[in-house]
Amino acid sequence: LLPVETDMERVLSRAWSDIFSMDVTQIGRNASFFELGGNSISAIYLIEKLRKERISSSVSTVFENPVLKYMALLCQKIEPKTPESGRG
Repeated sequence: LLPVETDMERVLSRAWSDIFSMDVTQIGRNASFFELGGNSISAIYLIEKLRKERISSSVSTVFENPVLKYMALLCQKIEPKTPESGRG
């Protein structure tokens, strides 16, 4: 088991541990979403969980990159929108 290394890998491992009712320490960076029991429904649930964490991803990303470390590379933090200054 290779432990997670990046912040995004940590976010994903926490989300996966919730989805699969596993201890987060059992999910390493080489874990596969589908080998842990994931399917299309849990992939949708994962994307919703990530959105709540302000992270952008897609179900197709989950299917095409089911290994945690590769999925983490394709997830992006959603920056909060700031109001444009000097207008109005």
